[in-house]
Amino acid sequence: MTKILICSVFSGRYNHKYIGHEFIDLFPSDSGGWYFYVTPWGCIRSDFGKGSEPDYLVMVETINGKNDLTGIATGVEYVSNCYSSTNKEEIKNENNAHGSITYFEKTLKDWFASQPNTLYVSYKLKENGHIYFPKNHDFLEDNNSLSDESEKNILIQLDAADNLDNIISILGSWSCNGNNRKKLIGQSQRSYYNDPSTKFENKVKELINKGLLVDVTFTSPLLKGTVKEKYTPSILDIIGKQNSENVFSHWLAEYLRDIDFYNFFASKLGLTAPVTSVDVTTELADNDKKRVDITIENPSELVLIENKIYLNIHETTVNGKKMSQLDVYLDSAKKHILKSKLTKAIKTILLCPDYYERYDFAGDPKLWNKSIWMPVYYSQIKDIVDDFMNTYGYKSCKSNEYLYLDEFSKALSLHAKNRPETLRDRVLRQIAKKL
Repeated sequence: MTKILICSVFSGRYNHKYIGHEFIDLFPSDSGGWYFYVTPWGCIRSDFGKGSEPDYLVMVETINGKNDLTGIATGVEYVSNCYSSTNKEEIKNENNAHGSITYFEKTLKDWFASQPNTLYVSYKLKENGHIYFPKNHDFLEDNNSLSDESEKNILIQLDAADNLDNIISILGSWSCNGNNRKKLIGQSQRSYYNDPSTKFENKVKELINKGLLVDVTFTSPLLKGTVKEKYTPSILDIIGKQNSENVFSHWLAEYLRDIDFYNFFASKLGLTAPVTSVDVTTELADNDKKRVDITIENPSELVLIENKIYLNIHETTVNGKKMSQLDVYLDSAKKHILKSKLTKAIKTILLCPDYYERYDFAGDPKLWNKSIWMPVYYSQIKDIVDDFMNTYGYKSCKSNEYLYLDEFSKALSLHAKNRPETLRDRVLRQIAKKL
């Protein structure tokens, strides 16, 4: 009988604002040992306490209904009761007992003092234990980051066909107490399973043998200085808007209103340039209240820019008919040109991260006609911004016209990559702000 404990990490409201206790699941401590935190819903002592530990502690990040595997630990030892609002003294004693554990030269008490009634540690890795990360979540010791190679996330799914390398299937019939589950992980943010066969164990071994799960047990701890240097925050990191499409769109639009920057920008993307005037609008709505992110009108062109980071291109309903949102924007632009009796050409751009298509963020490919909506990637915008900052016009400008353009470049770099940030990278970015 294989005992499996699955935890959905970083899923509570607390984690939207703070780092969250689960960060210890992603890194070895300063002393090299691995500790694990289990989400605080009820007591784990009765099912997985001392002497009854799970064979596999499986950690997932739940995104858009999918459970992405973040790590699997085997060979864990029970350390502390998970959470009990009625026994705060026990929690205090347990936290004091593990108060010497440090990450990035700060104790757990320093990290989590804002929630003293939650235990910091639930399990630790035994001497013969191992912790495995998916290959695309792994990190290299020289730069603590992956290369830009594309890898599919490994998914944990309920009652799924697991003949694919990126699927690990959990059967509902494996649930404890004979109760079949309709959801892999419910509101408790964790689930217990008993596999009466070797199916789960065999699948894990198969992924290890194929190199898709990587043993990171003996990875060197990260140094405080390395983290601070690598994850220097941008303005958007500081205010928590590093993934905001609206913020990037409005920030870019502000610079595009400058005629010199616009002409430089347009010439790099094959738009008409130079022009003598430009009118830039954000969130321009049509009669059906559909909003395109950036609209640029110059004497010869009407340019539409739709900005996407993680959101899919979606369908929308107009007059009872379902259409791609991109088609709706284009139709509205054509009606505007016709109604205003203009002779301007319409140019359409989909601005997106370099990894947008490779990692299936775009959604249904039928909704994006690339021959009409030209893809422009964040790396291209960053290159344009960096090149512009090397021009005489930028260097000789004495006004605030290009204020924070260097910070804009730094913010763009987060999405100017061939892969999205891993959970581990995102947490390190948060940690860097607190070091």
